[in-house]
Amino acid sequence: MVCPICKNNQYSQTLFIKDYEYNINSREKYLNCSSCNLIYRDSYIEEKDEEILYSKSEYTPVKGGFIYDFLKTINAYYEKKVILKHVFNGKPDKKTTVLDIACGKGYLLRVLKKNTNINCFGIDINTTKNTDGVQYIQSSYKNLRAIKKINADIIIINNFIEHVEDLKHIFDIIKSAKKDSIFIIITPNSDSKARVFFKNCWSGYHAPRHKMIFNISNIEQAFNKCKSIDIESHKMHDPFTNIISVINLYKELKNSFSLLIFLKLIISPIFIFTNLMNKNRIVLIIKKNK
Repeated sequence: MVCPICKNNQYSQTLFIKDYEYNINSREKYLNCSSCNLIYRDSYIEEKDEEILYSKSEYTPVKGGFIYDFLKTINAYYEKKVILKHVFNGKPDKKTTVLDIACGKGYLLRVLKKNTNINCFGIDINTTKNTDGVQYIQSSYKNLRAIKKINADIIIINNFIEHVEDLKHIFDIIKSAKKDSIFIIITPNSDSKARVFFKNCWSGYHAPRHKMIFNISNIEQAFNKCKSIDIESHKMHDPFTNIISVINLYKELKNSFSLLIFLKLIISPIFIFTNLMNKNRIVLIIKKNK
């Protein structure tokens, strides 16, 4: 399979990543493009199989749980701070409509809605009932009609673009959005030190659900194909991904003992502490000009 971004068919590395979060006995093949350095899954997942992978009864971001919900809500307050800083210089001074695509349980939307100037909508194949002033639409991100109807000023794609099999669908959303709309895309950064430390146990792979793992350079290269947009790139913290990576290490050790994995598990608290100041997520701000 050629690289989804630069169409190069040469790769510098082949990775076999296990599904640590759901089925450690399965593994998926990923390639590291030798040209743009994108890491991508060397297979295509059909829509019928996506329904199984993202089942409401199984998939944690939709199913949740007390501890998971608590941590995601804390992280949502930080995400809100980052978004308000980069888009509003701190606080929106006029009525703004926000749409979160593939919003899951709407952690970020519920936090954003605490600001009375923000109207919040979420779209997801699995949705909850309208709560806390947030309106949800049960639909696919490919439903351009539903997205255009909301006529959002800001469209958030938070920890989802890495799941998309074909970026054309994201480009279509940008093309259909109104002038001066702003897209906020948040995704794992393949250049993070955590990927080097945790290796195949790094939570950013989230195999087989993640199709593409970007760095700042290749995600900008991907969106440069869109016309009439301005792009800004930033980074943000996400300490909870390291916690998941540690859990993955433990599962790998439990599955098959390795001295190297054991030692990494022992020193991982030190790594997490020293890595707190490293920003391991990409924040892409895209403004549509026409």
